Amino acid sequence: MTELPGDCTQSGTPRRRLKGNACGWETAVASEANGRLRMSTNTWSSPVTGLTCHGCVETVTAQLIAVRGVKEVNIDLVEGGVSTVSVVADRELTDGEVEGVLHAGGAFALARVDAMSFLGSTTNAPDLAVDVLFFDGAEELDAIGPWEVLRFWAELGDRRVDVRAVSLDGKSVRCAKGLTVDVDGSLGDRPIDLLIVPGGRGADILAGDLEQVGRISRLAEQGATMASVCTGAQVLGAAGLLDGINATTHWMARGQLQKSHPSARISSGERWVDSGDVVTSAGVSAGIDMALHLVDRFDSRAVAHRICSVMEYPWHPEARGEAVIST
Repeated sequence: MTELPGDCTQSGTPRRRLKGNACGWETAVASEANGRLRMSTNTWSSPVTGLTCHGCVETVTAQLIAVRGVKEVNIDLVEGGVSTVSVVADRELTDGEVEGVLHAGGAFALARVDAMSFLGSTTNAPDLAVDVLFFDGAEELDAIGPWEVLRFWAELGDRRVDVRAVSLDGKSVRCAKGLTVDVDGSLGDRPIDLLIVPGGRGADILAGDLEQVGRISRLAEQGATMASVCTGAQVLGAAGLLDGINATTHWMARGQLQKSHPSARISSGERWVDSGDVVTSAGVSAGIDMALHLVDRFDSRAVAHRICSVMEYPWHPEARGEAVIST
């Protein structure tokens, strides 16, 4: 048994990827599909929840730095939050060359670098490509709430997910309350699996832009799941995506949405509505709930709750009723 600092003891089952929760480390063996560390250029990193023992950090660092080719080990220790263990190497490492035992709270996990995850490998492509659309006049939380959830998914999930902020032309945008956002790319510049369309006063303008609506419609035709927050549903409706399906929007915009799209069945009692290829949410903060549902749908309920724990966000997937509304 490896001698550990402090009161830590080595126990549990070796795993390829460390996962944790507020009550301690999970002991189930991770599947091979989950056995990858996040990588950027020559750096591999893994999100770690609950790593709070400074003595263990020193032990892990010493073990990893001893591996041939490893030049730097960084452990960003965040007590009570999500820490990150990063390994920088000066060459392509073979499978199994880097094995660091990560210890925390009386349990451990085995983290490994797989050569097939190295930059340039075909296995480095994401399982899911997700874009969150920003445009002039978009309501800030409509877009940023889901973006935050989905970015946590990219860090903590069991699938390889690439999440970007995009605009119509790849340029920065000014949102409804004045926030300026720089983006990662433009709408439609890559194949995607999921698009999030926020609401806000700019959504009405976007819904009337036939050229831009056509771009969104083509993404749906290519197989992307389309999701809207608040009055972003008007944009999906303009793209012909609400015809004959269940949908929702902000409570103050339901009547207009129903009038504009009479064949749609507009819900008045749910935070989000999943109609398969199209998912819509009620107003503003409901986009966070919808994004967690999308994590649940495309990954797992456990991952969604893991994100809730980190965000300190109460999410009740079985109770999707609305917040209390004052009129």
